[in-house]
Amino acid sequence: MRSAALFGFILYITTAVALSLDHGGPAAANRPSIMSRQEWNAKPPFPGMKPQRITGIILHHTGILKKPSLSLKTKMQNLQSFSQRPGLVSPRHSKPVWPDVPYHFYIDALGHIAEGRDAHFAGDTNTPYNTSGYIQIVIEGDFDKEEPGQAQLDALRDLLNWLFASYRLSRDSVTPHKDHAPTTCPGQLFMNVLPGFLSQLSTPARP
Repeated sequence: MRSAALFGFILYITTAVALSLDHGGPAAANRPSIMSRQEWNAKPPFPGMKPQRITGIILHHTGILKKPSLSLKTKMQNLQSFSQRPGLVSPRHSKPVWPDVPYHFYIDALGHIAEGRDAHFAGDTNTPYNTSGYIQIVIEGDFDKEEPGQAQLDALRDLLNWLFASYRLSRDSVTPHKDHAPTTCPGQLFMNVLPGFLSQLSTPARP
């Protein structure tokens, strides 16, 4: 088991480096402040992640009310612990073991950003759609019950503008989870502000 895990980790590092070189890596100039995996003491991912070529970005909410008093580091550790074991995501729905956190970036209740899964590998989902090709961003909160905070929207704006520059994307590459699967995610109160929010991003939609 230890040798298999080591092989998986080596494959993960090798593939990430190769893909990063191929794409030129994320642009550093307008990179927002992001808590790294090392800073939140992430465990290595399990084997089984699928390399991807990034073509779009999907937005999610956590579906749980914001908890501003809980540190981002603790939230990320809890998310990884949940992700790397089987468990229930609803009374009738279970999930398998995932290799790592399902999202590539997490924006907390205070607008702080954390690095999740390496963006060169496809995320995971409880809903029936193909995650390959997408950067998955989750914003903390249940936006069917509460509104996204201004600090969260500011952080999302800065993160998206950086990702646009990094991967040659534009704002029409950004879609909500509900456009891909039968879900209300990222919540109606988020959807209410999304069109106006996207229109203000620095990179215009493609003609």
